[in-house]
Amino acid sequence: MDLRLKQAEYLYELEGEKDAAINLLQKVTKSSNPNDVKRSYLGLAKIYDWSGQADSAQKYYEFFLQKPCKDPTTKQWVSNRLNLLQSQAPHFFLKSHNFSSPITSIAQNEKFVTILLNNGNLYSLDSVGLKKTPFMLKHSQQIVYANHKSFWVNNYENERILLEYDYHGKLTHNNIELDGKLLDKLELSNNRILISTAKSIYLLKNHRKVWQISNQYQGCTPISEAFSLKQVYFNCLDNAVRIVNLEDGLELETINLLNPVDSIFSTNNGLFISNNQGLLLKSPIEQPSATQWQKTFINIHSILAFDRDKLAVLESDGSLNLLNQKNGQLISRTMVEPGALFQNQGYLGLISWSGNLFLMDNQAKVFASYQSGYSPKQKPLINHQFICLQVSDKQIAVLSNQYYGKTHHHLQNSLDSMVNFHQQGKLSAAQSIADSLLQKEPGNKNAWVVKANVQGQMGSTDSALWAWSNAALFSNHHIAGYSKNLILREFAQAAQANWIQSLPSLQKSYPKILSNSKHIFSLDAEGSNLVAIDPATGSYNWRSSLQKLETDYTLGHDENLLALSSHYNAAIYDLHDKGKHIGNLDLPGKAYKIHFTTKYIYISTWNGFLMKFDKKSLQALWSRKLFTAEALIDNFNDKIVALSTKGDMIHIDDNTGATLEEININLNSITLLHSNDSLLFVLNIDGTLNTFNNKLEKIITHPFGQQVFSLQKTKHNNKVIVGLANQQIRLFDVYKKTFLWNFQGKNSIFVKPLLSDNQIFLDQGEKVIQLDLENGHLIKSWDLPGGCGSIWLHNDLLIVPSALGFLYQFTLDDRHF
Repeated sequence: MDLRLKQAEYLYELEGEKDAAINLLQKVTKSSNPNDVKRSYLGLAKIYDWSGQADSAQKYYEFFLQKPCKDPTTKQWVSNRLNLLQSQAPHFFLKSHNFSSPITSIAQNEKFVTILLNNGNLYSLDSVGLKKTPFMLKHSQQIVYANHKSFWVNNYENERILLEYDYHGKLTHNNIELDGKLLDKLELSNNRILISTAKSIYLLKNHRKVWQISNQYQGCTPISEAFSLKQVYFNCLDNAVRIVNLEDGLELETINLLNPVDSIFSTNNGLFISNNQGLLLKSPIEQPSATQWQKTFINIHSILAFDRDKLAVLESDGSLNLLNQKNGQLISRTMVEPGALFQNQGYLGLISWSGNLFLMDNQAKVFASYQSGYSPKQKPLINHQFICLQVSDKQIAVLSNQYYGKTHHHLQNSLDSMVNFHQQGKLSAAQSIADSLLQKEPGNKNAWVVKANVQGQMGSTDSALWAWSNAALFSNHHIAGYSKNLILREFAQAAQANWIQSLPSLQKSYPKILSNSKHIFSLDAEGSNLVAIDPATGSYNWRSSLQKLETDYTLGHDENLLALSSHYNAAIYDLHDKGKHIGNLDLPGKAYKIHFTTKYIYISTWNGFLMKFDKKSLQALWSRKLFTAEALIDNFNDKIVALSTKGDMIHIDDNTGATLEEININLNSITLLHSNDSLLFVLNIDGTLNTFNNKLEKIITHPFGQQVFSLQKTKHNNKVIVGLANQQIRLFDVYKKTFLWNFQGKNSIFVKPLLSDNQIFLDQGEKVIQLDLENGHLIKSWDLPGGCGSIWLHNDLLIVPSALGFLYQFTLDDRHF
């Protein structure tokens, strides 16, 4: 440290020599040591602040914040002082950067961010912001690695070549030829990167090849490095963690585990492994097989080590647990939202799937939050000046990394003024402030509440409905004002719904809804929980934790049981006993279809097996290898019909699984198998419908001329409802081969109507419509902001989930079109 800093402190605090202290500190600002310059800025800011010279204090506080700072306490203190001195609140949201072409790839390390667009344009994030480089890449596929001097890209024309460019567009001579297409990469510290092809694994350092080994880790994912930066870990499909020496590529140890590994990361305290049993710590250097501690978690969303020996563990329900790394002891626990954890200059950060950005102190207490109004595509891109959120394939929102919106007393003043104007009936003034706040923070709940009220009082019912949906979407327990329950009641009134309920998890994917005679169920596969919702009131009756599921899980259910298959088994849950897990069914392959009957469960697998299980005992009754490909199955005429997607059909004895006969249908690429009391329907991918009678004789063939998305039986055996790829819904008479009516729909997600007696219900973008089955005429319509999907009827109640994460309930006779 420059001794003049201590001398200036002595002169000001003990001698009262303000001018002399300022003179010394200003000289230090010209130092070549960045840490001394930063300390001098802070010293000058404090002196001017305490002396009542707000303009000068503000200037030097801003200079301080423009420098990297890893001390969150000091950064927060300076930010708060600056807020009190400034006449206007600085914007956390700076601007939205719209690119002319989709983002192809992003390379990020601790100091540098590079963004490559599909059209070859290249951007970097520096102290000024997102900056476009003066040249374009013509044949780049993805950025493999980047630092402040150059970047590496894969080549479209020859995917085995890594090309190195500097930021002036010059192609260097350090290009590297691989022995195959690049499959995976892991950026390491000290300018190192691990890359793999089908044949080999390479370690590159300072743009040169250090070693190349045979890729004996097919199906393994390189995860992280630790322990003096000398080891890298591979997470393998055989439930093993393999430890490889980074100096020579030789394997050091293998840790075998009973359960599949979800994630791995390491610190100087050891190797942390999460799986469906929770989180455990191992110390590979001393005892590779010994577990130091283990802690049970239902489902871990994200894990991050920070602040020396702390560990942040985020669960799927939004519970954030702060642990001691060495012993696993719980330090604190708070509720936030599901999302991804990150580090930001000493702070613990969280970006939720709903777009909320939280910053927390070393006790995991939220001190600042910002609702971006976007669903983030990945973790933020960060340097000491900016936080960038990718909000679409062509757009990045640029935030300030110096100021935090919720700490501004100016923001609170704006909120107070907006509410007061609204209460006084000054609607245009209230709306003006609301619009201004939403420009700064697109997801500000309170601004949306006022906007919704104003629009409602002005008679703009559609605008009010949309504003209430945003207020409900962006509300959370970290912001004061309207409670979420009150917002949901206002939202329901605007939508003319009996109730609107938030689904339990802020999911990245569309909510999955099931139903039986007592409950509506919300299934959150990513969060591994099942919630039973009372269809009359919208209240949660119970919540059940599920076993860990893969993304491409298979589902089947009936009135009593739910089957969820992931890996090589299917977990069975009792829907009448609060979702209790009652057993697992072992399978010879990954499940393709799960089919329930009154007494049995049938499961076909991707590798051509069909198994039959007893529903009461869950015992396997028989297993048969039917085909080499996946199979569709249906119970027809007291026997089982199995049809491979390649077009092979066989008739099976239900009691033994023995093949009764093989049926030639002369089709391939089968997409649907369906039956009613007397007819069996088979669809292939080109939209041709083949109809079979009780004797499995083909009696009718009809080409629809395009792909069929859905086909459903009606109460008339000879009539089916067909949903076509062009969004048309048609009633088709099978025997006459004619369409009885046609309805041209639009914006339907599934193009699969819900049939009930003589009524048809169908999602149409941000509407649900009701059609008359007899003539296809429109009867009723309901508005649902944000889009809708699968539709349920329950005792004359219409229940519809929204893509925004809400569940709506309407009474069918309440609202006529």
